[in-house]
Amino acid sequence: MIRPLFYHYPEDQDAFQVDDQLLVGSDILVKAVGESEVESVQVYFPGGDDVLWFSAQLDGTFYPGTGLTEIPVTIDRIPVYYRQGSIIATKQTSRPSTIDMKDDDYSLLVFLNDDLTATGTVYIDDNLSFEYRDSMRYNYVSLVSYGNIIVYSSIDDSDRF
Repeated sequence: MIRPLFYHYPEDQDAFQVDDQLLVGSDILVKAVGESEVESVQVYFPGGDDVLWFSAQLDGTFYPGTGLTEIPVTIDRIPVYYRQGSIIATKQTSRPSTIDMKDDDYSLLVFLNDDLTATGTVYIDDNLSFEYRDSMRYNYVSLVSYGNIIVYSSIDDSDRF
């Protein structure tokens, strides 16, 4: 689900003013860059002192959820960040379509909290049909990390993929 910042941070009055950023789920923060030839943009990091946002470039850069920060951008690098305490499932190979990626392996990016835990969810179907709806052919799973151990469990017991 793509949502505005205030959906996940309703207690943060400043989040209601941010109209050029979004959250994918609750864990991926994306800042739109709509002007050409800009070298930096202001990114609003929500959540307070206890929340860290890690750069999707996986370069070790992170920011606390304490408000606006000036972030450098280039034509091929827009601001995308992962929330501390999240597990993000990705596919490492870019392909022309999701159907072409169907058999590619998943990688898990784990951003541990201070207590060495993280959570995430993954939804998988065949990328082709309506069987997810008609025959419940999908997997919807929960991932929980405790340090270096990840526990995988089904969220929907009726899934059949």
